[in-house]
Amino acid sequence: MKITVRADTVYSVIRISDNSIIPYPGSKLYMSVNSLFGIIQNPNGDSLIVTYDPEYGYPDKVDINPQMHPVDGGVIYFTSNLRIIK
Repeated sequence: MKITVRADTVYSVIRISDNSIIPYPGSKLYMSVNSLFGIIQNPNGDSLIVTYDPEYGYPDKVDINPQMHPVDGGVIYFTSNLRIIK
């Protein structure tokens, strides 16, 4: 997926494999980096496993409630190839 964020709001989500736009409400499943930091800072009782990009410090993996994955619970967010567009 290619996700564009403007002013901490997900502006667009594009599936790279076929260049199709993911419309709302499907695009609501995707989060900005600031939103991921918000989850990390306020986990609301959820357990988290977080790893960070060693060079830039953004979360490259946020695993929420990993103990629940076997029973179809929890969620994992991955980030990669982030860049600032001016």
